[in-house]
Amino acid sequence: GTYKMTAVTDPGTDDESSFTMAVKNGNMSMTTTMEDIEATMLYIASEDKTYMMFPSIKMYTEVTEDMMGGDMDMSELTGNFKISAPDNITVTEKTFNGKQVKCESFVLDGVQSNYYFDASGNLVGRDDFNTDGTVSTMIISGFTDNVPDSTFEIPKGYLFVNLSWIMALMGDK
Repeated sequence: GTYKMTAVTDPGTDDESSFTMAVKNGNMSMTTTMEDIEATMLYIASEDKTYMMFPSIKMYTEVTEDMMGGDMDMSELTGNFKISAPDNITVTEKTFNGKQVKCESFVLDGVQSNYYFDASGNLVGRDDFNTDGTVSTMIISGFTDNVPDSTFEIPKGYLFVNLSWIMALMGDK
């Protein structure tokens, strides 16, 4: 579908990460901050190309499969795939992020997932209880289906930088 979501994963841990992800018409944009540098991964479905943009320096580069270590199918991140529906979904009330919410739980491929919804039916978070005993948590702070087409465009004035030569120097090709 079409959505824009702002969330934080694994809050309060060393793996904490915040991001904004938008999806529309097979396109995907995900913005996050890494090492104090904001970066946006942009997949444009009509071109079947992925770009990395750096707003603070107004630069972008194409991200190729060899830069990502091989097989990369960005369309999987856009929601253009089918997930097998679990057979047994249980619905309960739980406390999540300090609030009483509706919880829909199921087990799929050995992973128990809990999806949390506020009183208006908005998705506000998720927990995955992985087979290795770890728990992944996502707290959603914003969710909308209002996503402008400009979200999936490289802004005017950004400079293209070809990083393939750096990969060649590193021996990757």
